[in-house]
Amino acid sequence: MINKEDFINAMGMPDKSFTSAEDAVLRHVREMQAELVRKE
Repeated sequence: MINKEDFINAMGMPDKSFTSAEDAVLRHVREMQAELVRKE
């Protein structure tokens, strides 16, 4: 499976806007998962 290190090795370090967007997506996914757990 491709991981973050593979991406960095192939493309170089991501810029700040990419990492900010990535963090926002991951935060949203965690919030959605938490909401699903609360509904069960």
